[in-house]
Amino acid sequence: MRVFVRAFAKFREIAGEKNRVELEEGSTLCDLLKAISLSHPELEGDLFRSDGAVGDGVTILRNRKGIDHLDLSMTALEEGDEVALLPPFSGG
Repeated sequence: MRVFVRAFAKFREIAGEKNRVELEEGSTLCDLLKAISLSHPELEGDLFRSDGAVGDGVTILRNRKGIDHLDLSMTALEEGDEVALLPPFSGG
């Protein structure tokens, strides 16, 4: 199954703006994040906390809808899904 990943800000600098990732059918958002961190190890520290949970402030969108971090392992991806990854940001 093919999923498209769009990265923004710091994540884009490391992984590029748009990537196509091949996953097995039935893969979840959690599986996708693990695959991304394997192909771009320098992202792992930003994507995940030391306990393995998704990092605080990381925003994940699936087909332009926000995903709660608690739902990552239960959210199955489908062919052609677009997942956006936004690092923590601040401003005012």
